[in-house]
Formats: sequence, C-alpha cells, structure tokens
Amino acid sequence: MRADCAVILAVVCLQPLLADTAKDVNHRGLIAFHQGKYAEAEALYRQAVAMHRQSDARDVNGYAAALTNLASTRQMGGHLEEARSILTEVLSLTHRLDPHNGITTDAMNQLALLHQTSGQHLKAVALLKQALERTSKGEARAGTLHNLGASYFEMGQLKKAREAFEAALAMNTAEERLAQIPSSLSFLGMIAVRTGEVERAHELFQRAVDLRRKVHGPEHPSVGLTMSDLATFYRETGRPREAAAAYEEALKTLRASVGEKHLTFALVVCHYAELQRQQGYHAEALELYRQGIDILATTYGANHMRLASIYKNASASATKVGLRSEAKVYAARAKTLEEGRIDYGRHTVDVSAFAPRSR
Repeated sequence: MRADCAVILAVVCLQPLLADTAKDVNHRGLIAFHQGKYAEAEALYRQAVAMHRQSDARDVNGYAAALTNLASTRQMGGHLEEARSILTEVLSLTHRLDPHNGITTDAMNQLALLHQTSGQHLKAVALLKQALERTSKGEARAGTLHNLGASYFEMGQLKKAREAFEAALAMNTAEERLAQIPSSLSFLGMIAVRTGEVERAHELFQRAVDLRRKVHGPEHPSVGLTMSDLATFYRETGRPREAAAAYEEALKTLRASVGEKHLTFALVVCHYAELQRQQGYHAEALELYRQGIDILATTYGANHMRLASIYKNASASATKVGLRSEAKVYAARAKTLEEGRIDYGRHTVDVSAFAPRSR
C-alpha cells in the first residue's frame, strides 16, 4: 500500500516538472525558428505539445503557445489545413487562457494569414480587427497592423495598406524590434512601385535586404524572401540583369536554408520563371515553372486558384518551345480556375512580422 502511494506521489510530483520541461523545449524551438531552422523548430514544437498532453496538470497557456508556434511552421511549409486545425483548437481554449499573454491574438493572426492564402481577405480583415481590439500596444499590435496591411494590399486598397504598414513600422522602429521591420519595408516598397515612386521603392527594398542580413546573417530564409522582393522590383522596372542576379542569390540562400522542396523556394522559382519568360528564354522558364508547379500543386492541390496564372504562363512557354501537348494541359488547368484574383506573392508564407514568441 505504501509502495502504491509512493508511485502515485511520484507521478503527481512529476506533472509540474513535465510542464516546465515542455516550456523549455518550446523555447528551444523558438531559438531554432528565429535562426531559420524551421524543420528543427517544428520537431521541438511537436515534442513540447506532446509533453503538455502527457501532463495531467496541464499548463493551458504553455500548451496553447506551443500549438500556435507549431501552426506557424506548418503554415510556412504549406500544410495549411493542419495549421488551420491546430489554430482552431487554440481558439477553442480562449476562455481558459490568460487574457494578458497574447496567445489568442497570435492564433487569430495566424488564422488570418491562412484566410489571406485562400483569398478570403474580408474574413482576414474582420479577424485582424478583432485581434486589434484585444491589444493596444507592443509587438502583438504592430504585427497585427502589418498583417492587416497585407490584407488591404491584396484587396487593392493601397491607402489603407500604407497606413497600416507605416503604423507597424513606426511601432517596431520605436521599440527597436529590428527583425520585424523588413517585412513592412518590403510591402511599402511594393506599394511605392504601384504608385510610381520607383526611387523610393528601390530604397525601401534595399533597406529591407540590408536589415535582414544584419539581423539574421546571409543565409537565413527571410534574407532569401526579401532578396526575391528586390529581384521582382528589378523585373517590374525593366532591369532584367539585376533581377536575374537577385533571384539567383535568393534561390541560393533558400536552397541552403530550407531546401528545394519548400513552399518558399517554389514561390521564388515561379517569380524567376516569369522573368525568364518575359525575356524570351522559354525553355529555361518552363523548367522553372515545372519545378514550382510540382511543389505548389502538392501543397495547395492542383486546382488551387494560386496556380491559375502559373499554369497560364507555363502554357505560353511550352507553346513557344513546341511542346503543344504540355501547353494544352496547363491551359486547360488555368481555364478551370479563377485567374488573376490571387497572386502567388511572398507574404503568404512570411510570418516574420508576427513570429512566434516564448511564454
């Protein structure tokens, strides 16, 4: 009887220790995430989630934080439905969470990014406005403003987008949150391109790249994404040589950091393919489109709206090199989708402006 009591007592005592260890594992995941080691971060987040689930004396706040962090890595890898399911679980715990630690706000932002990816921008805006009501200052508000700006940008409401990005930029600059600044700079650069402010756009993109390198070093995935933004600026302003060099550098960085099968890599590949197509290098463009389509179709499904313009452009290049059967396949796929409504832009996987945090 005493032995049984001792075992029970030991188990009870171990429960808080398990929760504390889970928080430590989650924190190690955060370190890996901010270093751009997303696979390592995901494995640690999964371990933390599992440990929280094993603990009868569950730390609900710690569990929800680990879940939210796990959702961010799944989203960045293109596993959107799994990320959505995880975030739904987090939001179901809202009534049990500390209202001051921001976990619910984080989950709402992550879910809004998923809505953006699906083209449901009104849903994203509504959710982000709810998130803003939950916080009046700090990193959480700045990140939410940034994501709100991204939704307005996709909807073509450039004035509202600029206001949101500038507000986020001002807050992050005042608090010296250097890692969160480049994303807003890049979006402001995109807006400047659309409004004809070419010199200002170039300055913004270059500042974003320089700051990414300063914060993360030269081989971080975020550096690759921002370099791709700069490359797209060069492409859209008639500087193909600079664009090609920047895309090559972006892909080199992403190849070394996340590998050639990652969603982020595929997005940049498709942008580079567009440059090659516009320059008349259709064989090179088609090979890049094929590479991008393989990853994107696996991620989103072959009939996702985001592939419409890619199929259309791949069909054009296939036609130019005499591959009519392949061109017809791509053209047929493009025809079944709603073309032009959603860009395959970078922000859908760039969560750096609202990165996971420790709790």
